Amino acid sequence: MISIIALIVVLIFILVQVNTRHQKFTDGIPHIIHQVAMSKLQDEDSWPSSWKKCQESWKKHFPDFEYILWNDNAAEELIVTEFPWFYDTYKAYDKDIKRIDAVRYFILYHYGGIYADMDMECKKNFWNQIPQDKISVLENPLPKWIPGKSRVQNSLMVTPKENPIWMSSFQELEKNKDHQSVLKATGPGLLQQMVDRNPRHFNILKRGEFVQSISLEHNPIIKLSSDENVSVEHHASASWDDGFLNDIYKNIIQ
Repeated sequence: MISIIALIVVLIFILVQVNTRHQKFTDGIPHIIHQVAMSKLQDEDSWPSSWKKCQESWKKHFPDFEYILWNDNAAEELIVTEFPWFYDTYKAYDKDIKRIDAVRYFILYHYGGIYADMDMECKKNFWNQIPQDKISVLENPLPKWIPGKSRVQNSLMVTPKENPIWMSSFQELEKNKDHQSVLKATGPGLLQQMVDRNPRHFNILKRGEFVQSISLEHNPIIKLSSDENVSVEHHASASWDDGFLNDIYKNIIQ
């Protein structure tokens, strides 16, 4: 009899835990905006000209949201504290952009909210366009004629806290940790794999309707016009360097 009562108590405990976790996931997306300025670009004096305007645009259009600007120390502390199993991979990356790419997935899993690249300018509050039970990601705003580009970007992502779909990104990061291509190892190529495998868990924010790339300052090949009706404009400053632009150019000319 005692063992039966104990079993019932254990089952009730498990159900409570499951329901609590489910409730956390279905409560909606936390009101937090995350941006990352790491490595040599932590000092605002070294920022590209568009960054400060972009940063202020998020605070302006989402005034009630918590705003977090992540730097090297904060990002590394998050990995060490919450995801220590990934630390060796994180520190071993051969390019800073890989760490910048990778940590955003861990930030979004742990905290939830909005992640935006520093060169993403918010034009208006778009919260009513975001489903609260899915991961929203950008359709790639670059022209469709560019061969080899991913269909989505990781420059703007919106997600509930602890969405289990992010677990697959962690697996892919480990799997691709030695890949030389930034796009495939940690960037949009990795995110595209997640979308392809779990399409019903993603909401795609359409290029031209939601986002427009307005000035690819370091790329003389592509110039796109601005649409004043979009929610976000991508200035595409591409200032992370470390060979990141070379990946893009290779895709263009191949």
